[in-house]
Order: sequence, then C-alpha cells, then structure tokens
Amino acid sequence: MRKNVGANEPFHESIRLSLAAVGVGLTTTLVVIYVACALVALLLPGLQASHAWLGLFTAAPLLSAAGLVEGILSNVAFAWLAAAVFVPVFNAVSWRCA
Repeated sequence: MRKNVGANEPFHESIRLSLAAVGVGLTTTLVVIYVACALVALLLPGLQASHAWLGLFTAAPLLSAAGLVEGILSNVAFAWLAAAVFVPVFNAVSWRCA
C-alpha cells in the first residue's frame, strides 16, 4: 500500500516499477510510433525517415499487410523484452540507492 506524503514529510521508500505497467506502456508507445511511421510512409512515400524505423522490425515489404502485422508483433516482443530487462534492474538499483 502506498503512503501519502505531505509537503513536510520525508519519503524514504524506494520506488518499485511494475513489470506489467512498464510492459503495457512500452508496448503501446512502440506500436503507436510504428503505426504513425507506417502512415507517414504511406502518405509521404518520398520521406525516407519513416522507412528506416519500419525496416527495423520487419523483413516483409514495408507497406504490405504482412509487414504491418510482423512489425507490430515485433514491437510488442521487443517492448516486453525491454521491460523484462529494465524493470528488475531499475528496482534493484532504486532499492540500493534509497
């Protein structure tokens, strides 16, 4: 249970991250960025900046349905991998530094 901290109360507990919260947050962020880049690539095909991001997550043709699905699934996998590494490291470091 979290303790409410007033303006005059010190807070000495370490902050702990939830794997589920970080995983869902990272997944949502990466998928939104991926879809935004796909839309930019579709609407502005001459702009190469979005193509580089799309190419990181799929080997399929960039604007194909298979490429979009593969890219989204890759983003989900990488987001959860990053969360699975980041959360325990952060929790361990914040506990030691508190």
